Amino acid sequence: MKLNINNGIKYLTFESFEKYGIKHCFSTRVCGASDNFSFSASGGSTLDTMRENIRKISEAVGFDAKNIVASKQTHTVNIKTVMQKDRGKGYLRPSDYSDIDGLVTNTGGIVLMTFYADCVPLYFYDPVNNAAALAHSGWKGTLGEIGRLTVERMGKEFLTDPGRLICGIGPCIHGCCFEVEEDVAQMFMKKRFFEESDIKQISDEKYLLDLTKMNKRMLEYAGINPANIEADEHCTKCENELFFSYRRDGAGMGSLAAFLELR
Repeated sequence: MKLNINNGIKYLTFESFEKYGIKHCFSTRVCGASDNFSFSASGGSTLDTMRENIRKISEAVGFDAKNIVASKQTHTVNIKTVMQKDRGKGYLRPSDYSDIDGLVTNTGGIVLMTFYADCVPLYFYDPVNNAAALAHSGWKGTLGEIGRLTVERMGKEFLTDPGRLICGIGPCIHGCCFEVEEDVAQMFMKKRFFEESDIKQISDEKYLLDLTKMNKRMLEYAGINPANIEADEHCTKCENELFFSYRRDGAGMGSLAAFLELR
């Protein structure tokens, strides 16, 4: 992804999405002199601070903040179809849904928003049928194949052809740092999208997993052209100056966010 700076705010964008004129971004922790540019009401931030940060990044990227619809994540594979009536939910007004880790829409002007602190952000754009999606894919979401389910949901609701989808895999914890126990590693070894290069055993009971590679291969199995998948190389745990990380900072860390606006 490309690093951008506007009004002191650092954020990342995909070249493939920019070619289609799709407003989108993945946030960093940097806003001017501050390194606590967070989108969660925790880690020293309040709800008002979170809303103000959303307003700031919306201005920097060019979103209309009142059109934001935010997820309500609990590491599920549940996906919500976002419509006109949902504008502002999770930002300007409370959500009337819960346990939602994926958002899909074909409503123009809607800004989808999901939250991260190591998990994998998945971006989708259908340029033929003008539809878009964001999915939050942690290890549980990856194991449950939320990426594939999002593609299938777009096909069912918007007639999306997977072969025409444009996809982005955003910053997350990479294979250099994502340590899991043997039981989790064994579950991934049974998935059809798993390859031996996705895992490295570092002790009798500890393994390193590469969620980016596995999500990319999962999307390919879902019918997406590999040439249409842009995978970012930033590791959220390694790059302390740019990203919050649950694995590095613990439960009190801030939250990053992905945004995607459908034209």
